[in-house]
Amino acid sequence: MSLAIVTISEEGLKVAERLESSLGEGVDLFLPEKLYQAKPHTKPFSQGIRALVEDIFDKYDGMIFIMALGIVVRAVAPHIKDKLSDPAVVAVDDAGRFAISVLSGHEGGANELALKVANALHGEAVITTGTEAKKDIIVGIGC
Repeated sequence: MSLAIVTISEEGLKVAERLESSLGEGVDLFLPEKLYQAKPHTKPFSQGIRALVEDIFDKYDGMIFIMALGIVVRAVAPHIKDKLSDPAVVAVDDAGRFAISVLSGHEGGANELALKVANALHGEAVITTGTEAKKDIIVGIGC
């Protein structure tokens, strides 16, 4: 799965660096020029988030935004086409506590991606898809 991680803050960069090593190959990290560090698979951007999303929305299987959910929704909204073709979109808060499945949850893999991100960050996945959000997991000690 090709993934783009996008962040706009120093706090988000710290989360992105923790996450990047856990996700393996095929991950590109997009940073504003002021935060850019010359590393493999790290790409600077100077335009705003909306322009960046316009450039990369159809180029990745999944997109992880480490920023406020409202910014993510406004950035991806003009590009949404269909749950079968849109990339998986996950929003993560700047502290890495919550990974929210935003777009293409079940069909596009965002629910699975949110779980993977939450596990990597030792955070919590937020999944609202009715068929997947109500699963109970019981952990106990056998008799």
